[in-house]
Amino acid sequence: MGTIKKALLIIFVSLFFLVPVVSGEMFPITSPEAVGLSSKKLAKIDDVMEIAVNSNKIGGVVALVAKDGKIVYHKSFGKMDVTPDRPMRADTIFRIASMSKPITATAVMLLYDEGKIALDDPVSKYIPQFKNPKILVEVEHYDKKTDTETYTYRLEPAKREITIRHLLTHTSGITYRFFGVEFFEKIYTDAGISDGLTQTEGTIGEMVKRLGRLPLMYKPGDSWSYGLSNDVLGYLVEVVSKIPFDQFLQKRVFQKLDMKDTYFFLPDDKVARLSALWEPDGSGGIKKASEEPKKLGAHRYSASYHYKGPKTHFSGGAGLVSTALDYAKFLQMLINRGERGGVRLLKSKTVDMMTTNQIGEMDSMFGSKYGFSIGMDMIKDKKGNEIGVKDYYWGGYFYTKFRVTPGKKLILIMLSQLFPSNVSIENDFYELVEKSITD
Repeated sequence: MGTIKKALLIIFVSLFFLVPVVSGEMFPITSPEAVGLSSKKLAKIDDVMEIAVNSNKIGGVVALVAKDGKIVYHKSFGKMDVTPDRPMRADTIFRIASMSKPITATAVMLLYDEGKIALDDPVSKYIPQFKNPKILVEVEHYDKKTDTETYTYRLEPAKREITIRHLLTHTSGITYRFFGVEFFEKIYTDAGISDGLTQTEGTIGEMVKRLGRLPLMYKPGDSWSYGLSNDVLGYLVEVVSKIPFDQFLQKRVFQKLDMKDTYFFLPDDKVARLSALWEPDGSGGIKKASEEPKKLGAHRYSASYHYKGPKTHFSGGAGLVSTALDYAKFLQMLINRGERGGVRLLKSKTVDMMTTNQIGEMDSMFGSKYGFSIGMDMIKDKKGNEIGVKDYYWGGYFYTKFRVTPGKKLILIMLSQLFPSNVSIENDFYELVEKSITD
């Protein structure tokens, strides 16, 4: 081959690997200016993350910004571990906990698109243990002599079945043990109900069937109560598809979107890429959490359950691990209204439903009004008004966050690993990205 031909071949190969291509296997990278952002202003994110790490507020963090389907910022800061000493990497794997919920909702909506379920189907149609639900009603007793109040509880028929829609919008009346709500914590603990955050014996189906026999906090459809609804949905997917939930997600979601590092339980060759979990050290800083399962009040969680333990419980509400890049691929599919890289996962109208407030302003377990879409919340201003066009966000138990502005085709992801967490670095992150928009 002549010198000129060789040179042309080298140039062609170089261009092939350097030019971003939208496909199921790649996520293009470009300069911020190419999509209407300022590199100078985005660079200020570095300062926020470095200060948080250097002041011992977090152990490490990965931040990612994508706009118009292209990554413009993807950096890591701090440590992913200290024993052994390893710096954080852009491809570090994180426990995403409740960021599993939008993925589980997507699995359910796949079945909905295929006509295999209807959102107003009663859950008992697929899981009989949820037939004839009851609610737990608190009864107050006042003793005039001692001027004291005591409480007991009674069961009442819910008079309404839980539907798939109730599960998707957290209006089912099912809660979480870790909120420490009096009596529910005991009921859930006695029944062996797992929040999906620690080693759990048995399968999700076995636990969900037990959960179906327990009382509800509210009548389905009457109030927003955050809880194990997505774990029930994970088992529902198994029942309807006749495929284990982990295999369904791998075949129908992760492989389609080229999410190569998202699992319930890590393969042995990827355990080293899982970030350590950090916790307060009692003196204003943080320390690495041990691998042993922990009890903290009503909380039960573990740093090691994604690689140590039974590995049979696929929690749709809190069980996944992932990377910033993998999760960006998932969110890009939502921005694109159901497809990415030429692969369609959901119908456009289905994604529109998923990213629109489905419950208005409903009473909530926290005593305030609440709105919710399917698997995510809508971003609101200080007056409670929804911002932009269907802007949405969610986060995870171990301090992971995402925010999406579909109108600007903007994705923001911040992943750290800290519990309990009393920091809000994500607010500065979001603000800096907003300030960087120039178009």
